[in-house]
Amino acid sequence: MLPVKNPDFGRLVKEFRDGNLLYELMGERVWNKAMQDTIGLQAFYDKNKNNYLWPQRLDATIINCPNEALAKQTREQINAGENAKALEKSLKDKGGVTNIRIDSDLYAKDQNKVIDKIEWKAGLSENVSNNDGSVSFVQVYGIVEPSPKKLSEARGYVIADYQTELEKAWITELREKYPVEIDNGVLKTLYKR
Repeated sequence: MLPVKNPDFGRLVKEFRDGNLLYELMGERVWNKAMQDTIGLQAFYDKNKNNYLWPQRLDATIINCPNEALAKQTREQINAGENAKALEKSLKDKGGVTNIRIDSDLYAKDQNKVIDKIEWKAGLSENVSNNDGSVSFVQVYGIVEPSPKKLSEARGYVIADYQTELEKAWITELREKYPVEIDNGVLKTLYKR
């Protein structure tokens, strides 16, 4: 009887119930569908894959040495034709503990301090002195132009955009099925208040 005796409480209960119904419908028609509809998601991605691009990146190997002398020695070995990854493996295979750290990847601007300090051209970069006294240099293989990310790499963004598209389609369907009609008489009474 409380909703009948207290109209404000009754409106609040109705709003809460309607909100729960809308939440359930959104989950069923939009959120869950976007995550579970793998075929629809793939089709949406294929249609919009140029919206999910990697920026221009540098294909490179960063060689980090604890000091200038080891950096010079490592640079000479690489200049003599030894691959940076093979060099790291051979140092470890000889049983010696190496302080050389080698990382290969595709690097975008503002992703790595060392990459941001070098010139983006193929070959070996100049030495870069680090704050901890170590020295880094980079073996640059080439520049990779912007390209679409794979669906697995952009999945969260694709799902969010697919949910937006599903919601728009659902709202369009509802508006066609249930057109909005404005009662001008009632509308005018609101202006008088």
